[in-house]
Amino acid sequence: MPETPILRNGETCPFIHNQTFQGTNDSTLTALRHDANRLIWTPEKRSIELRNYQTNQSIEVTGPVPSIYQDCRHHVCTSTKMALSAHACENKSSNSQKTDDLESDSSDYIRKEAYDFLAIYHTDKGTSGDDYDKRLDEVDLEIQHTGTYTHTTAEIEYGCQLAWRNSARCINRLYWNTLKVIDRRNVKTNDGMFTEICDHLRMAYNNGTLQATTLVMNKTSRLWSTQYLRYASYEQADGSILGDPANRELTKAAIEFGWSKREDERTQWDLLPIIVQCNPNEPPSWYELPQDLRPTIFLSHPDQKYDTTIKSLGLRWIAQPFVSDKAIEIGGIVYRCVPFSGWFMQTEVGRDLCDIQRYNVIPKLAALLNLDITAAANSQLNVDRLYVE
Repeated sequence: MPETPILRNGETCPFIHNQTFQGTNDSTLTALRHDANRLIWTPEKRSIELRNYQTNQSIEVTGPVPSIYQDCRHHVCTSTKMALSAHACENKSSNSQKTDDLESDSSDYIRKEAYDFLAIYHTDKGTSGDDYDKRLDEVDLEIQHTGTYTHTTAEIEYGCQLAWRNSARCINRLYWNTLKVIDRRNVKTNDGMFTEICDHLRMAYNNGTLQATTLVMNKTSRLWSTQYLRYASYEQADGSILGDPANRELTKAAIEFGWSKREDERTQWDLLPIIVQCNPNEPPSWYELPQDLRPTIFLSHPDQKYDTTIKSLGLRWIAQPFVSDKAIEIGGIVYRCVPFSGWFMQTEVGRDLCDIQRYNVIPKLAALLNLDITAAANSQLNVDRLYVE
């Protein structure tokens, strides 16, 4: 059989024209130019720091980073890095103090935030003055005795809707008041968590008429995956990756827990199990999703030329996102297991499939369509066109 071609990066940053990587020797550059029409991504798990220009805060993230890509400008990439850790260790640039997301807040802070939230809730929901005063007294008394307080189901529901409304990066937050909230804070076991997750999947998929929903678990619960439905990432003997590189560490964890797939049966579209941990002092459990809870869309295209190419690569994606690595704060109380389902924009799926740190299908599409993405004057336009298609 002919040797499988290895695809390799060029030496320039894809986001800054005419910017070369420092420290790359002449022999490497010569080899890269020689193989300029081929693209490989060698992942490396390491910690990097990214700075937000607007807030001047920096966030330390650990994830698969292409080793060939060095920092462009003082550890700030002018493009977008997807899937930053929701609970990454944040530190303010001004004093470098780090915040532990597991550290309990003071009762004074919780009381202040509770009063602020309940004032908003009272105004927006139009509760009576007597009910509002009574609720404030209940919360104040509970905080005095326990240092915290418990939300009602109605407060949880409105708090989740408010959190979506206040998520500045989410373009779909326009529909915040249609969000359905499933309150399952009473669940105390891993088995119970998985049962509720299955019910959440069914409710949110809604026979194909997608419904925005949030499942709220108790404050100690954790989901190990960034989403319910994640494709596995297998490290091959030659160093390449089969599957979605974003899930390399999660795949390793699943295998260590006992999940496995025979090597001759592995594909780049193997769904990982759900890993849940209801109590941080007890071990996690993993569960395979039943077949009816794995909605998948096989991609097609109205133009026959692109349609044939896309189908030849078997491109697909899950039908609905279930984001499970975000935390929300409602009136001073932090909930860290609140998986949220919405719907994909086509640009999200395009980036999941095309970005160099993900499936990186651009070089394969270019080769099949005989488009030059490395040397021609319009090579970058070809890359952009492939993203769009």
